[in-house]
Amino acid sequence: MVPLTSAWATVSGPGNLVHLQSENLGDLWLSGAGAGRFPTANSILADILHIATSIKANASSVAPLAFPMPSNPKLHFSENYFAQFYVRCFVSSVDAGDAAMAQIMQLCVKAGVSVKCIQCVCLTSGADPAMVVIMTQTNTAHQNVQSLVQNITNESPSVNARSGILIMSIL
Repeated sequence: MVPLTSAWATVSGPGNLVHLQSENLGDLWLSGAGAGRFPTANSILADILHIATSIKANASSVAPLAFPMPSNPKLHFSENYFAQFYVRCFVSSVDAGDAAMAQIMQLCVKAGVSVKCIQCVCLTSGADPAMVVIMTQTNTAHQNVQSLVQNITNESPSVNARSGILIMSIL
């Protein structure tokens, strides 16, 4: 268990806390709002790979890595990968959400996205904003999801695209 007096005990919900130690800075604590465990883990792994490949490319000017890396890593990053995706958008109300879900399902077919589930979630009581959440099948192409978001933005008037449409891959 973490003692209540520890900085780690202050983290809650999607909050993040990172503790770094270095010879130059000593202890450095960084905290802030986060996106949640899956996007955070995905981002951390991407950052580690980016740092590792950058360090390897400039090996003569930086300290060696703490973990073994091949001398010539063959990493290939593709914008079009296959995964399960979580897509979230906002609508003005649950009533608008029902119509939006019907429109979005048609746009999923148009974009070639197979839906595992779709749900309209009311954020508060009454006619306040709601969100439409889509979970795709596991083997969905990222470019198809990008196409879906573009179609939702352009062709679904009940979706508030100005509030942003979140896409998160679940690897």
